[in-house]
Amino acid sequence: MFDTLLVLGGGRSTRFWPLENKNLISFLGKTHLQYQLEKFCRFTKKIIIVANQDIFDEVKQLVKNLGVSATCLVQEKPGQAEAILTAKNYLLGSTLIVNASDIIESDLLKDLGNKIHSSEADAIIASKVMTDYFPGGYVVIKDNLVQEIVEKPEPNNIPSNAVKLVADAFKDIDDFISILEKTESARDDQYEVSLSKYIKLNKKVSNYDYSGKWITIKFPWDVLDVMKYHLNTMESVRNNIDVRDQIVIKGKVYIEEGVKVMPFATIVGPAYIGKNSVIGSYSLVRECHIGEDCMIGGFSEVTRSYLGSRVYLHRNYVGDSVLADDILLGADAVTANYRFDSKPIFSLVKGQLFSTKREKFGTIIGSNVKIGVNSSIMPGVKIGKNNVVNPQDIVKRDIS
Repeated sequence: MFDTLLVLGGGRSTRFWPLENKNLISFLGKTHLQYQLEKFCRFTKKIIIVANQDIFDEVKQLVKNLGVSATCLVQEKPGQAEAILTAKNYLLGSTLIVNASDIIESDLLKDLGNKIHSSEADAIIASKVMTDYFPGGYVVIKDNLVQEIVEKPEPNNIPSNAVKLVADAFKDIDDFISILEKTESARDDQYEVSLSKYIKLNKKVSNYDYSGKWITIKFPWDVLDVMKYHLNTMESVRNNIDVRDQIVIKGKVYIEEGVKVMPFATIVGPAYIGKNSVIGSYSLVRECHIGEDCMIGGFSEVTRSYLGSRVYLHRNYVGDSVLADDILLGADAVTANYRFDSKPIFSLVKGQLFSTKREKFGTIIGSNVKIGVNSSIMPGVKIGKNNVVNPQDIVKRDIS
């Protein structure tokens, strides 16, 4: 149990376009942030959430029913260091710092709480051995003690294979904050530089070699990983639903109240169907998240995809895609999700091409978009909110 737990949620989610803030995306009827806060509050007496102004009101509403002392603060400037300095007057004693969006297992939080009180370590930094390059901090370790943190090294110059998680436990946070206040850096690594200075003051910083599940949300296609996580951990539930004859429901499927499943429809789990949605005749829903008030029209196929609320399909194919709220797909519009050369699909983010590391990946569509009949959306393409795609268009590039 920590005296205080600091949740970092001040990021602007600029790489998450065309979707909105990554912490407020909904899974199984609750926002991602709500799941995270409910987990975090089990390990502290007092929780502090630092958020940006865009989501501050929503965060204030979420913390009302957490059952612990909760404080919400607005982060004015970007960066992890700024988030901690924003909360410095509220941090006291043993403190755990976590990222609002990263999914980590509860056992890690429990172990960090036990070890920070029972060991001689002044701080404990969690890391995970990675085989592929990750654009984050890397931990230099000797005899299980952290020697240095290197933030975002070049892929051909990584100092170790241990990637730093945002799960940092301090026995007494005051000494570290004093260093952080005095540290300046021209790069976005003020926090990491401060940790290195903290270590050089003969502070004992242990490494926690974490081997459990770690899911980060940086890019919009990461929603598919979080969706899969929630679908695999949910229970199979059938609420007060209208199910007609001659339907097929296989595997673990959570169906909310008011759902209608029409004759000859097939739902293959793990899958979630939100309140008041309709699964039309001869449609196939496979390993998907379907939000509230959606219409999966007859003869449509939705595979390994996330649909928000009020999404309307009319004889469409949607594969390995993320569709936000209030989207209409005209008849026979399709999302292509596979390259003929079988190579991973790339997508443009802030002017730079990134590999999605997915052999199958369709599209990301922002809210309030209409897609015309017989149109085709190529793999990796993203469509911003409030757009209209004309009938028979072939969308090969992002639409902002």
